[in-house]
This record gives sequence, structure tokens and C-alpha cells, in this order.
Amino acid sequence: MTASRPLRAQLLAIAAVLLVLAVLAGVVVVARFDPAAPGFPISLPCTFRNLTGLLCPGCGGTRGMHRLLNGDVLGALRFNPLTFALLPFIAWAGLAMLVQVWSPWRLPLYRPRAWMITTLVVVLVAFGVLRNLPGQAFAWLRPPVPVVAADVPSTAGAGCRAPACDGCTPTARPWQ
Repeated sequence: MTASRPLRAQLLAIAAVLLVLAVLAGVVVVARFDPAAPGFPISLPCTFRNLTGLLCPGCGGTRGMHRLLNGDVLGALRFNPLTFALLPFIAWAGLAMLVQVWSPWRLPLYRPRAWMITTLVVVLVAFGVLRNLPGQAFAWLRPPVPVVAADVPSTAGAGCRAPACDGCTPTARPWQ
């Protein structure tokens, strides 16, 4: 960085680098470790799901990203079709931001209009509602249910040592 750049531009460039490094670290972790497997390093519970018992519009996104980064495009689509559909727009916006901060060139980045933001909110809410409706009509919008230790019967009375185990009985899932 040169001294001729204003402090705000320098801070913006540093923030962009840190953001890129954080995203790349997250991509490496998600690509390397299966979020559905026990022992995922950064397993963050979904606050919306913990409070309501319902799937949020982002549920399945991390597991779908793991599938996509490992070459399973249909698996990624199965976990969260909306995240999969929005990914090119998110990637383009990130690339345009980096090009703007680190080079004299500018990529076309459309500023969202009010109707675009309204449409996105309506799509997110509709997706969230439809994937939580009972029955099979919109089951394709739900991520596959991971197999947890409580779903697997114990062998020879050894008992299940999984933390979520409730005597090895299937766990209740409000969306089924």
C-alpha cells in the first residue's frame, strides 16, 4: 500500500483481504470436513430452528456447500436449492468487491433496487414456509435428514453413547 492512498481506502482494502481470508478458510473447512458428520470443527446450531423447531431458509446450506465443493452438484441442490441458486450472484458480488478494492477496473455490479430486495425477501419467506409444510408436496425443498445416533438401534445392549441419544429412540422432527 502506498502512502498516497487515503486511510479509509487502506482500511477498506485490509478489511477486504481479511474477509477473503475468512471466506477461504471457511471454504477449506467445509470442503474438508462433512458438516453432517460428528466432530465437525465449527458446528453452529441454527438459532431459528432451536427457537421454533422449523427449518429456516438457510438450513442445509452448509451441508450442500460441502457436497458442491466435493463435486456432488445434485447433492448440493438436494440440501438447499435456494442457496444453490443464489450462489452465482453472491460469488459475483464478492468478486466485484475485490476487483473494486484492489484494481483500477470495475466489474458491473448492479445496485439492488427496492423491488429486487422486496422480491428476495418474498422468495426467502415463501421458501421458508413451503419447506416446512407437512406432507410430501414440498418435501423436495427440505434437506435430507441426517442419520443421528438416536436413529440407529444399539447393538447387544451396549447402549448408545451419543450425546443426543434418548435411549436410542427416533428423535421427533416437526417437519415429518
